Amino acid sequence: MNLLSKFKVFIFRHKVISLIIILCLLAGGYWWYQSSNNTSGVVRYVLAAATKETIVSSVSGTGQVSASNQLSLSPGSGASGKIVYLNAVSGQKVSAGTLLLQLDTTNAEKTVRDAQANLDSAQISLQKLEGANNLTVPQNKQDATNTLNQDYQSGYNAVSSVFIDFTGNYDRPSKRHLRKYL
Repeated sequence: MNLLSKFKVFIFRHKVISLIIILCLLAGGYWWYQSSNNTSGVVRYVLAAATKETIVSSVSGTGQVSASNQLSLSPGSGASGKIVYLNAVSGQKVSAGTLLLQLDTTNAEKTVRDAQANLDSAQISLQKLEGANNLTVPQNKQDATNTLNQDYQSGYNAVSSVFIDFTGNYDRPSKRHLRKYL
């Protein structure tokens, strides 16, 4: 009998031992294969001749970028409209007091005209009531005076808001400054 047939007979007679030996050989072969192909723990050095070159370094990242010295401009309380004049470009340095933009004042002028019309109407109503001579005049006169005062205050507030919005003077204007508008 040759060696191969003796080996087969041994395997068939001792099946459990043969199975254990085969499993050990397979496990050992797998371990050897993994350890020979695994380069994660192995330190490898790449050698080259030293040359003088430019080093290029770059950094990339994700997230939000914001300026550390950003300033939001708002033209006052409630001022809005189309920009009719722009005296600055993006990134330009400006100093205090520099006119940056000018807004269309059409709506503000209309508000002033409406307030003036309400005031004129209230004054005319008061004059009519002061000239009447009937028994209900004192009550109507008082109502007219109250209405006149309310309309005057409303007109004053509208004009002062426009004055603040478009002159940049944030101190409340005195009635002396607004006499020319009322």
